[in-house]
Amino acid sequence: MKRLKLSLLALVAVISATAFAIKSTAIHADTVATIQKQHKSGYLNADGQWLWFENGQRYTGFRHYMGTYYWFINGVRQD
Repeated sequence: MKRLKLSLLALVAVISATAFAIKSTAIHADTVATIQKQHKSGYLNADGQWLWFENGQRYTGFRHYMGTYYWFINGVRQD
């Protein structure tokens, strides 16, 4: 009887997890226009290049990233 209850509980857990996974949707911000609409911030891959965005706009200025400071001009990191 215990084994049956445990199996039933495991089955319910798997079905619940599957139903949750089906409902979730991934949103990809792969273009500058999409990033600007979503007001995203950070170092994001847009149109095949990595750019720094602040509130959906390309950023110009110093930014602390990965333990050091970088200078960005119109979202592009300068070396």
